[in-house]
Amino acid sequence: MNVLMVWELGAGLGHTIPLAAIGACLTGNGHHVSYALRKPKTAAAAGIEPGVDVCAAPTMGPLRPNQNAAYDCADMLLLRGYEMPDRLDGRLDSWLRIFEQFSPGTIVTDHAPGARLAAEIAGIPTHAIGNGFAIPPLTSPLQPFIQPPNSHVTRQQDAERRLNDAINAALCRYGRPEIERAVDLFFGGSTFLITLEELDNYNNRQGAVYYGPPFRESAGVSPQWPPRRPPQWSTGASKRVFVYLYPDAPVLPMVLTGLDQLGVSTVVYAGPNGASDFAHLTTRNVVFTEQPFALTKPPTRCDLVICQGGGNTVATSLLQGIPVLIYPRHVEQQMACRHLKSQGLAEILDNTSDQDTVSQTILQCLNNESLHKCAAAFARKYQSFDGKHVAKSIADQISPRMSS
Repeated sequence: MNVLMVWELGAGLGHTIPLAAIGACLTGNGHHVSYALRKPKTAAAAGIEPGVDVCAAPTMGPLRPNQNAAYDCADMLLLRGYEMPDRLDGRLDSWLRIFEQFSPGTIVTDHAPGARLAAEIAGIPTHAIGNGFAIPPLTSPLQPFIQPPNSHVTRQQDAERRLNDAINAALCRYGRPEIERAVDLFFGGSTFLITLEELDNYNNRQGAVYYGPPFRESAGVSPQWPPRRPPQWSTGASKRVFVYLYPDAPVLPMVLTGLDQLGVSTVVYAGPNGASDFAHLTTRNVVFTEQPFALTKPPTRCDLVICQGGGNTVATSLLQGIPVLIYPRHVEQQMACRHLKSQGLAEILDNTSDQDTVSQTILQCLNNESLHKCAAAFARKYQSFDGKHVAKSIADQISPRMSS
């Protein structure tokens, strides 16, 4: 059977890598797998074979730059224009053309609400994978992204009503029956939470099954670390740090300068062009890799990971007993790192940090015994966890449903 793997919203490899891992297992089960990705160029880094069909996914970004942050998942879709028939139908038509091109018998999505709505119109079954943010608990009202000091139940009820009206109007335009609750279509049905309870963006999720993040052995490279310097515990010398930040992160130059000044052996992934874009920041202590590296491979063992807070990076780090220092850029990452910090598994860098603050925060994380003990305890709890088994388990559950 033809299977289409889809990623629509969000950024980074954290969406492509799980889809690629499950897609490889579905291929092994005898299915023909293709991909529609928000960023097709991430396919190679995620280990998708060159001959596999990959196309660009239609997306619906926010209507206006710098608009107010979404309050919950229903509000998130409204802020992307789901109430605007011409805008929504244009994206739905694009999805329907992709479905016609690949003729999928089923669709596996990661944070792809538009694709799930189009699949409902086309009568194609879907299975959603995702971290806690991409698959929110379907409470009524939905849980807000950031807990406000006062309840906004009326605002949430209004957002859901507007979304229900917009989606049922769209279904009517395409000759499909109305549904009772739109968020059930986008975030319910056949779902697989590919995170762990401690990493869930939402607290106190009831009755959840946590599969954990699916990994592929081939995803990531083993980097060449700069030589360690003799131990000087007042600084970071003799330590290793992996940095995975977007190249446009304002804090990136300060992080690299601080690590160099501390004498920390550092490998940086800042996108495929990071080595050339930041050549002036390459030193005897700081080197760049053009590909993400696999934290699960023994040669890549390090003492701290500095990242945006993407689910895969954080999970892989903590499963190896490596604590994380997070520079959150989006509400999803803010939710995750606040939860992690409350458990002693992470620290946070914010937009107001200056060079001295960044350097001191890194040094404190490297020498924070409690932080490292919590990360080690997390790794011991999940020492039998196998990300490769997760991908196969999900693929094996999806396969029979396609023939039923």
